[in-house]
Amino acid sequence: MKLAGATYMEIALVMLRNGTTTLEAKSGYGLDTESEIKMLRVLSRVPEETSLEISATFCGAHAVPRGSTEEEHVELICEEMLPAIEKAKTAGELRNLENIDAFCEKNVISVENTKKILEAGKKLSLAVNFHAEELSCIGGAEMGASISARAMSHLEEISDDGVIVALGSDFNPNAYCLAMPMIMHLACVYMRLSMEEALTAATLNSAHSLGRGRTHGAITAGRKGDFVLLDSSVSSWKHIIYRMAAQDTVISHVVKEGRVVHSSK
Repeated sequence: MKLAGATYMEIALVMLRNGTTTLEAKSGYGLDTESEIKMLRVLSRVPEETSLEISATFCGAHAVPRGSTEEEHVELICEEMLPAIEKAKTAGELRNLENIDAFCEKNVISVENTKKILEAGKKLSLAVNFHAEELSCIGGAEMGASISARAMSHLEEISDDGVIVALGSDFNPNAYCLAMPMIMHLACVYMRLSMEEALTAATLNSAHSLGRGRTHGAITAGRKGDFVLLDSSVSSWKHIIYRMAAQDTVISHVVKEGRVVHSSK
């Protein structure tokens, strides 16, 4: 889309047309203080110019930049980045910054250093929502549980222990997906979720992973009025999952806080 001339804002609005009204987005592609804060500032502006609600995440520990060691980068995050972020947040510049993330993985950020970063973020009232065991099992999940992480990504067998599963697109340059209906379809096919499980994982459970489990993710009294309306030709809600990559033929309206923000008619 970008190569075809679309702006980044127009790309973001494709998510809205596909039924997403609330999303988590993170920094992590700058890896220096100025660039990371710039990304977080941009994320704070998006809700002002669109109907998208964003839960922003600081992910300065997404990787170790060239020319630095892991220890040097961890020190930079804890001693420079986080204090600068706290200052910007106090000044009202990062209004939707809510979470902290780190890529806990072999040859990236160790379990010990990940814990150090996440606990430093918790002191700034940031919720822990991080990468654990994506490529290898090194104890990240256990560490996350020990510090009461709100959410951890990439834990394939976590449902066996009774922990709720949330679905996300993992939208990034390597996984260019702007439609949660596609993610739900893939979850049913490859992860063997039922359609009901996929729907819950993409709505209510995802809301819980962002600290919005009591206000978002379901249509009940007292919650935000965020939902989609299906085309009159659609006989069942299951078609939003069944018709892979055809959500434009299923979703007729998108509603955010009781207001129609997209109509295909």
